[in-house]
Amino acid sequence: MVRFRRSRVGQAAALVVSGLAVVATANVWAQDTSQRVEVTGSRIKRTDLETASPVQRIDKAEIERSGATTINDLLQRISANGAGIDDRITNGFAPGAGGLNLRNLGFNSTLVLINGRRVATYPFAQQLSTGSQGFNDLQNIPIAAVDRIEILKDGASAVYGADAVGGVVNIIMRNDYSGLEVGGIAGISKFSDGKMFGANLAAGKGSLSSDRYNVLIGVNLSKRDEVRSIDRPWARTEDLRNRGGSDNRSSYGTPGTITDMVTDDKLFDVGGTCGPASQRGGSSVRGGFCRYDRSQLGSLMPESEKIGVFTKGQFAITPDITAFAELLFTRNKYLSHSWPAGSTDDVGIGTFFIPAGSPSNPFPNDAEIRYRFADVGNRGDDGTSDNKRLVLGVQGRNFGWDWEGAANLNRINVDNVATNNALNSRLMCLMNPTAAASYAAGGDPLGLGTLDQIFAANPPYAAYFRNELAKCATAFATFGYYNFVNPAANNPGTASYLRHDATRTGRSKQDGFDFKVSRELTQLGGGPLGLAIGAETRKEKVSDIPDTQLQTGDTLAISAAQAFGERRASAVYAEIGAPITKALELTAAVRYDRFTGNGKYSNTSPKFGVRYQPVRQLVLRATASKAFRAPSLFETTPAQQTAFDFGLQDPVLCPVFDQNNPNCIMDVRTVQQGNPNLKPEKTNIYTLGFVFEPSDAAALTVDYWSIKRKDEIGTFDAQTLLDLFPNDPTIVVRNNAGVVQQINTVPVQLNGTRTSGIDLELTTKANLGEIGRLNSKFGITYVHKYEFTTVDSSRNQVLQNYNGTYNQPRWRMNWDFALDRGNWEFDVGGNSIGNYDGLGQTVRVAPEVVWNAGVAFKGIKNLTLRLQINNVLNRAPSFDDESSGSNAGYNPQLGEPMGRYYLFGLQYKF
Repeated sequence: MVRFRRSRVGQAAALVVSGLAVVATANVWAQDTSQRVEVTGSRIKRTDLETASPVQRIDKAEIERSGATTINDLLQRISANGAGIDDRITNGFAPGAGGLNLRNLGFNSTLVLINGRRVATYPFAQQLSTGSQGFNDLQNIPIAAVDRIEILKDGASAVYGADAVGGVVNIIMRNDYSGLEVGGIAGISKFSDGKMFGANLAAGKGSLSSDRYNVLIGVNLSKRDEVRSIDRPWARTEDLRNRGGSDNRSSYGTPGTITDMVTDDKLFDVGGTCGPASQRGGSSVRGGFCRYDRSQLGSLMPESEKIGVFTKGQFAITPDITAFAELLFTRNKYLSHSWPAGSTDDVGIGTFFIPAGSPSNPFPNDAEIRYRFADVGNRGDDGTSDNKRLVLGVQGRNFGWDWEGAANLNRINVDNVATNNALNSRLMCLMNPTAAASYAAGGDPLGLGTLDQIFAANPPYAAYFRNELAKCATAFATFGYYNFVNPAANNPGTASYLRHDATRTGRSKQDGFDFKVSRELTQLGGGPLGLAIGAETRKEKVSDIPDTQLQTGDTLAISAAQAFGERRASAVYAEIGAPITKALELTAAVRYDRFTGNGKYSNTSPKFGVRYQPVRQLVLRATASKAFRAPSLFETTPAQQTAFDFGLQDPVLCPVFDQNNPNCIMDVRTVQQGNPNLKPEKTNIYTLGFVFEPSDAAALTVDYWSIKRKDEIGTFDAQTLLDLFPNDPTIVVRNNAGVVQQINTVPVQLNGTRTSGIDLELTTKANLGEIGRLNSKFGITYVHKYEFTTVDSSRNQVLQNYNGTYNQPRWRMNWDFALDRGNWEFDVGGNSIGNYDGLGQTVRVAPEVVWNAGVAFKGIKNLTLRLQINNVLNRAPSFDDESSGSNAGYNPQLGEPMGRYYLFGLQYKF
């Protein structure tokens, strides 16, 4: 649970004296004995910590009580977050990473800072129905080195970046620390899996005030075992009928199904025996397939090994000038498992059927094959993500000016291997060698078009397949026909021939320089008039390069994201704070941004704020700002990103739905390419609220927010494009028979979002005598409106109300009750997510409610022992008739699938 820090001059002074002053960049000058500090959201030093902008604060004690093992775990629980990314999503496009989605406005609209400076974009974008979204990875920041986290929730920060539409997360690392702490942690689930072991160290030496230097280092090491879906009663099957849902098991399986394409006769026991319970229909062209439960092989949570190191050195060159350096290194190794590749003909060359006369075909006619290559092996992701960050800077105070300048270098390298894939081209070699030879020679053996026609929008793909299929004669001479009926009878080496470990390489660079100055100009009725001016420049470069097999779609049923590009971003900003009277303060800021490289954009973004304190117990506040988000490198990239859409209906060849017409339920490849003609998104943001503190023992904060975004960047879904442009060959690619082979799409700007709501937080303190001291915190975010404007399949502008629908619950809550009783500390906390419309048969998804509890013992000198139980009630994630393999039956972005989890930790201070 999180809270706002109270705004009182006496409290601020006490914090500074104790060395815990709130400084947005976490850089405290040794010689500065004043009470002026920076608050996240402003560059002007001040003595009052409550500004016009709502800032949420999570201190170190709250982080420890939360039971979270990573910063991303912690932040996914805050009430202002939407549907984020973390290890619960095991089949996403950005494996091993975690990102925040404030206000549910998109990952690319949440700005993440470390000590007030931007972090690099993760090189793998998350692919959504609205397009490719870049984000900042929060998985690996060493939690032992974190002092606190501050969240600016009014967005559009003129001093950090006007692209922070949803808000700003500022992770502030420990500073000027002297001492040594070591600790360890071990965890295990109720189901005896997910074992986790970790160690941490924080060490510091020197004092800026007495020694003129300080060096500190924070280290986190952790290892967690994989958790499998089959080991959870709520995730072990995709057959959800006994829970009021659908049978979502795949029609591609082992055993598989061969269907005579003329008589519709079936052979169910392909590669084994298909019992009656598995002989079910589904959303297929023909019913009666042998169904396959993918969730029984998938990872619920991946295996992971993490290391994080943060070190900082400071040296007082003179009493007024201090040099500093920061180094951050993190490594995350992850491993997840999935199910075998299926015989889906994603590239449209005809590998979905076995020709008549083939020894692999038990029927006299051409036959459709639905099958999984268990002999090739279970697929998975095996990868490593490295993050390196260096900051070198100097800060000081001269001639009445506070100033700071720094250069920073950021590198993220991700190497991912998608293991045990099967290749379309090689499958064609062992299914239909005659057709393969004809394709290679430029023919159209199956009436689907030549390779040049099939890949008309992607000529390099045609050349690739032509080259690969030309090798089929040699392969067929070695391995012969693939035996679907009895795969054990295949020639030795057949599975190895089909197998391919697909590689994907991501690189992200961000190098920059920033400089800022601030001072008091003159005295006004309520205090000094403050001014801050700053400038920054950075160069961004990103590349996401899958291997050739992934790019061309040759890997069965695996999508490929691809991107590359670079740009230069520069900005200047100014801020002024004017305390007109003791009660009234006005603030204003303006920022000018300019981007060159993958697109040229510029914009001026203002922000205004007012803070009014008529009495000591009450603060009224409001802000108004304009946000500006330039299209990202993922949205403007010239690279292509391949995905697959299922269950599409062709309005030309299927004007009226007929389940026996294959053009009514199509699986089609979609290829997305960046759009260099995009404009920036523009957003207006308003907040209005108050802080009421009737006594030192209670405080209530309430803030209303309203966001209106226009020219929103996104992509149309495949069905809408098919309906809007059925005969446009640049968008809908058809073969000679008029059958849809591919849909091309680019990001466009025909969308807009309007959202508003209320943040409320209540904190209380109570001295209960011999029982102890009780601190309680309760927070809630209620979304009043979430409307999305777009264009429908009839080209009419429509307004859709998403509030309370899938992935957009109306409310989220957090709570924390901490009882301090001498050597003991007891804590009960939790979080809840409101109900929302479900998918499939689920009309309404029930609220998510998770309770956590912990106890800490501090009765041994310098030693703290802590027992934490997360999800004390072992509550299953709320049921949703949704299936995505290992995430069957629940929403992985909102549900908590781990179950009850026990953590035991110790911390010793030397």
